[in-house]
Amino acid sequence: MKPPSYLWQMWIIICFLSLIPQNKTFSMQSLINAFQQVIDATLIKVRNGPHNIQGEGVSAALKGYIDQLVRLKVLKEWDNERYEKLYQPEVHQQVEQCTKNDHEILGKLV
Repeated sequence: MKPPSYLWQMWIIICFLSLIPQNKTFSMQSLINAFQQVIDATLIKVRNGPHNIQGEGVSAALKGYIDQLVRLKVLKEWDNERYEKLYQPEVHQQVEQCTKNDHEILGKLV
């Protein structure tokens, strides 16, 4: 059974971004390298497909999610390869709060 696709997005929020101090920058390459370690450790399995040739699909997916975090003002883009963390998103444990937050975020992205 494959893990849900949102797990890699939560990995970015909980494991990667939590290590970056607020108002500090990181490179897209550092995110790709860290995520590759997660893949190599088989914690997350990458789907095989025509867009996943030599990790291109992984890089595009990570970039797409980072672009969403920029739109949500979690990150600030300095250039195509460097991002500043503006704040650390909270992860709520209560389903009702998660559902409310999801609706608010969808409203911002549409």
